[in-house]
Amino acid sequence: MVELVRGYSNRTHVLDRLSILLNAPDREDVELPRKPRQRQTRLDDIDQTKLIAAYQDGRSVYELAELFIVTRQTASAILERHGIKRRYKVMSPDDVQNAKKLYEAGAARCHTPNALTDKGE
Repeated sequence: MVELVRGYSNRTHVLDRLSILLNAPDREDVELPRKPRQRQTRLDDIDQTKLIAAYQDGRSVYELAELFIVTRQTASAILERHGIKRRYKVMSPDDVQNAKKLYEAGAARCHTPNALTDKGE
């Protein structure tokens, strides 16, 4: 349980520093480890152009974030900054009606998207 909390709390550096301070005989001369700095990735104009081209070729924002080692929010911000229209998966009125029928028939929500795409065609 402790390891689970430690893994998700992101405070190990604080505990390490406190432990060093508490165990040090002379606390004034102790060198404390510093928290690792967050890695910043800034895409230059060429990489931003490549990101936009990949998006326009059909890649998702999540794929772009992984490919260019940036966050999803950064990839989205680059697209927005360059005026690129975003793709959203919007349900058609027929899909809404079909989803309603599936829901009323007791279909689990996790199965509904797959059922919507399987129209028997």
